[in-house]
Amino acid sequence: MISQTRSGSGITVAVVGAGGNIGSHLVPHLGRCDGLSGVILVDPDHYTVANLRTQAFPGVDVGQTKADVQARRLRNINPHLDVTSIPEEIERLPWGRLSADILLSCVDSRATRLYMNLVACRLNLPWIDAGVGGNANLARVTVLAPGAGRPCFECSWDERDYAAVESRYSCNHANEDGSTAAVSTSSLGAAVAALQIFELERWLGGGDALGTELVIDLKSRNFFPSRLDFNPSCRMSHESIEIERIEHSPEELSVNAALVKLGDDIDAPLNETWLRVTRSWFATQLTCVECGHVRQELLLAASLTDDDLRCQVCGERTVPAGIDRIDTSHPDPVLNSSLADAGLRSGDVVTVGTQAKEKHYELA
Repeated sequence: MISQTRSGSGITVAVVGAGGNIGSHLVPHLGRCDGLSGVILVDPDHYTVANLRTQAFPGVDVGQTKADVQARRLRNINPHLDVTSIPEEIERLPWGRLSADILLSCVDSRATRLYMNLVACRLNLPWIDAGVGGNANLARVTVLAPGAGRPCFECSWDERDYAAVESRYSCNHANEDGSTAAVSTSSLGAAVAALQIFELERWLGGGDALGTELVIDLKSRNFFPSRLDFNPSCRMSHESIEIERIEHSPEELSVNAALVKLGDDIDAPLNETWLRVTRSWFATQLTCVECGHVRQELLLAASLTDDDLRCQVCGERTVPAGIDRIDTSHPDPVLNSSLADAGLRSGDVVTVGTQAKEKHYELA
């Protein structure tokens, strides 16, 4: 699924947060970067008038999805690139759609970075993360290649970092009236994007800067390079997974058929076999916070929409609860529903296993 070669012009880069304060300045450089054949642009947001102050995009594209706008810019610069636009949150994206050689992240959320670290570790993806400290004019680029004995994004974390996992480092801050004003400037985003491209070009050229971090205080002109250490007590397992692609779509397989067919593949007794999805747990119950109505479901939590989360009785918000895997102990309606009905999509990676062994499959 993942190629680790850096020769020739067959490298595909996936950019997460492709249309923001850093990503929008990064994308044009990718069109002029030697050694690339494909670029995947991931960003769920739409451009607003306020974005014109800090992000690089044509004003006529206000209201358009950031991923699509940046994809169009990139194709205009380099028509030979295979450009894929994905206007979705990475947390909702089937892992098979991130079939790239290296990951670039330009996001502003600890929670998203935490999830990206999981993806990078499991898919054995080197990744270059970039961030800004708008008020302090700080630029940061971190280069990682997760693996056994190598540092990952979480290796330097302590309890305070995990406690603050929902903190969001936005390019904007809220005023008293609820409006926002830019903190991170366009020039700061552009500076970090250029640093990220330099590290990508170093990697493309065979350079080894993996497990390093560079912080630049642009106000004082001080540079702070460092090498990151592997933490043997890191919460994240650094083990990657091997994924086999199967020619079955989520529409073609029921939950029970997947348990039977893929369980046979690992020679596992059906009553001991379970199935889970790498990107999400299963919501099996939705409870209304207003009227208390409980609705039984089987849907990937990452696939739940606003409509799914609306109470069918009073219309208020529901809270999902569920499990991380399903097995043959579930009722027939669950077992007979298709994987698509449960929220799985093409490219999703499912794991089928027992207490003793497991195997991973990408759905067609």
